[in-house]
Amino acid sequence: MDISDFEKGKSEKIAVIGLGYVGLPLAVLLDKKFNVIGFDINPERIKELKEGYDRTREVEEKELKNCQIEFTDNPEKISEAKVIIVTVPTPIDEHNIPDLKPIKSATKTVGKYMKKGSVVIYESTVYPGLTEEECVPILEKESGLKWKKDFNVGYSPERVNPGDKQHTIDRIVKVVAGDTPEITEFLSKLYGSVITAGIHKAPDIKTAEAAKVIENTQRDLNIALMNELSVIFNKMGIDTKAVLEAASTKWNFLRFEPGLVGGHCQIGSEYITVKQRDKIFETTFKDFIENIKSKKVINFYGTDLIFPEEKTEILSFDPVKEDFRFLPVRIFTKRKYSNLLRIKLSSGQSITVSDKHPFIVRNGDSYDAKLACQLQENDEIPIVSKLPSVHKKEEINIIDLIKDAEFVDKIRVKPSNKNWKELNKFSKYISKKYLGKKVSNFFYWNYLPLTDYLKIRKYFLENYSEKELELVSGRGSSFGKIPAVIKVNKDFGRLIGYYLSEGCLTEEKKSTRIRLTINPDEKELLEDIKNILNKWGISFSIYKDKNFNSLTIKISNRIFGYLLQKLETGKNSYDAKIPDILMYNKDEIRKEVLKGLFRGDGGISVSNNMPRVSYFTSSKTLYQQVTLLLLNFDIFPFHQKRKGLIEIYKISDLRKMKDFFLDDKKKKLEKVIKTKKDGKSKNYYTEDKFFIAKIKEIEPIKNEEYIYSLEVPDAKNYITTGGVITHNCIGVDPYYLTFKAEAIGHHPEVILAGRRINDYMGKFVAENTVKKLIKAGKAVKGSKVLILGLTFKENISDIRNTKVIDVYNELKEYGIEVYVYDPFAYPEEVKEEYGIELLDKIEKKAPYDAIVVAVKHRPFIEELDFKEYKRLMKNGKPVLIDIKGLYNKEKALKEGFLYWRL
Repeated sequence: MDISDFEKGKSEKIAVIGLGYVGLPLAVLLDKKFNVIGFDINPERIKELKEGYDRTREVEEKELKNCQIEFTDNPEKISEAKVIIVTVPTPIDEHNIPDLKPIKSATKTVGKYMKKGSVVIYESTVYPGLTEEECVPILEKESGLKWKKDFNVGYSPERVNPGDKQHTIDRIVKVVAGDTPEITEFLSKLYGSVITAGIHKAPDIKTAEAAKVIENTQRDLNIALMNELSVIFNKMGIDTKAVLEAASTKWNFLRFEPGLVGGHCQIGSEYITVKQRDKIFETTFKDFIENIKSKKVINFYGTDLIFPEEKTEILSFDPVKEDFRFLPVRIFTKRKYSNLLRIKLSSGQSITVSDKHPFIVRNGDSYDAKLACQLQENDEIPIVSKLPSVHKKEEINIIDLIKDAEFVDKIRVKPSNKNWKELNKFSKYISKKYLGKKVSNFFYWNYLPLTDYLKIRKYFLENYSEKELELVSGRGSSFGKIPAVIKVNKDFGRLIGYYLSEGCLTEEKKSTRIRLTINPDEKELLEDIKNILNKWGISFSIYKDKNFNSLTIKISNRIFGYLLQKLETGKNSYDAKIPDILMYNKDEIRKEVLKGLFRGDGGISVSNNMPRVSYFTSSKTLYQQVTLLLLNFDIFPFHQKRKGLIEIYKISDLRKMKDFFLDDKKKKLEKVIKTKKDGKSKNYYTEDKFFIAKIKEIEPIKNEEYIYSLEVPDAKNYITTGGVITHNCIGVDPYYLTFKAEAIGHHPEVILAGRRINDYMGKFVAENTVKKLIKAGKAVKGSKVLILGLTFKENISDIRNTKVIDVYNELKEYGIEVYVYDPFAYPEEVKEEYGIELLDKIEKKAPYDAIVVAVKHRPFIEELDFKEYKRLMKNGKPVLIDIKGLYNKEKALKEGFLYWRL
């Protein structure tokens, strides 16, 4: 193949696929000597280019209008070219896994239309091996041609720096590699005819691909080092920029500025606490991951990488806000593994993990991470001490709950202690006009079928509250009623606790029966249950079983039974669980649930002069929930060998449980805690915001089974069985080089560590902005912060992969009103990509409480000074966050700014 055949006026053509920041400048450069077709799938982009407009601002209008490129969005035009250069983007998806869809899609299109004898060259950033391992098979399949016989491929990594008018494409040495020496030589001549800086011939395609990847990786690691130093110096009160200025006086110091630039886990029976939408539930790894709805599953050398379809959060410890909360999970994994360890704690709790699972371990005044195989006896492990309050709902509307139930046509609505006629603003709607039927019986019997009420419900709600209504089901012995709206209060919490410990539910043809069975001597307990049911107007009967010396409260109420089922409380002691509306409610409600549970299944005993409170349940989920609730109230439970049995020994903990009991149990406990003194526990202590337990035993287990993991990027930890705070599983961050490194069995620690540091910087900037707002005496929530600049780098419009968005999102998390101004970014692209409305004028939402200068755009340097910043922040002391170090620190402080920079 002779490059002279591609010169203007000759027959052969070159097609450039993808006309973005890379493809368009390359096409314009090649057009100076060759016949060029410029293809892009976006017809709007083609229209703009034909009119001489480049929205990337990489090519001037005059240059575009003078070129002879045949711009097209018609893929059939590709068949006219013998050399095809693919320059489509290769982004990272939301899970930091290479998104190969654009390059695979472009390759399919090329394969479909390329002709025999073609050379396909890739310039996109890819991991080593992608061209030959992924793209070539697609080209063969789509074209029906054979590689190296009917067509060839090459790789020449793009090296352009968007917005850089000095290091333009022709002034950067071009690396080329072909699948044969002859193709490498052809590429050298082709590119060499337009590149003035020279050509470097790599020995093979994989080498060229790797060269591209490490260029960015090296820069990434250098910036990561600067970012980490910035964090350290910031805590030491040292100005990073001043340090860099001093260090860079040495001739060989490489100056970089700080800036924004499946693993091992547990066996399936270990617990996690999950939040999806508004629902929270305790579940095992296996039950959750085996049933999760996923939007993507990748099998990565024996490990299933599972990306959840909907937003999924896990109970974790937030190290920034220093509390327990639900934080997003990025990925779950599943794979088989045989080297397991059972870790037994001083609490009696055991957790089974892989030998490489990382644990959080207290080490003096700090916390470190240790792999399970590195743990030793007496290592100290943190345990949860406080649950978040998420559900603060005060009532449950039963009408909303049952309106779609199968038996809805059997339910009647009536006013509480009134008749329909007294509700004159509504009674006029109980008529044939609105219901289409005779209504005299509804007034006579003072009821309204629920199906009819729903037709005119809106008229009732215009004047009254459904708290004034009650619902009725059944007749005769099956008759039952319940308030239309039930308050989620202490009574409700206690009654659910009684049901979970003493109750069962059976469904019959015409009714649902709930039975609570207690000891006949528990008179105070019986009275409490009766009082709650009477408050709600729920009918019940009581009968004594002489054979078992027990007392049973029987409730025949289909609606109440349906409520218990919708709350997922379970039907008996084996599947009992606390509904999330109580488990994650306020402490005063949660405590009532514990009272109900312990009054039913709790016991008090004294053995070897040592008092203890015990609790037993056959439900594994309820066992986990009770453990978490006790820890929430600073009561430390000890887990016994008998499954389902918890005991509490410490006298100070027993004092906290004094009102957990009634009748003789209460008297017995009061007597015990009066006569005993509290001693120090050797098995645990409290520190910081945690309970600290010790490792008592480590038992190896040789048994291959599935292990499961998850990754919580924001916290790097999560809460598991027994409230143990365990380290986030090793991150799945296979960007390009790391993606390939993992595939060949190497975990690239240094590269991943650099990425983690750089990914943290958005949070770090936001935290320091908040600190300055507080120091300025401004309320954080509701304050107004302006971010100047959103693009990937200065003086360009490219918003892809910008890390400024991390700062924006973190500030929003604090309840701050965040505004963004960027004179280079395109508002419609920002809106589509990030959902942000750019300000069209910098002062539009002024005055601001703080300004974050995030990008070194030319206008910010030339047009903004301290006087202008003060004008934009005239409400109180001005806060200036200078990420790029554009301004003189001493002058800023002298001008009265609260100033901070990386």
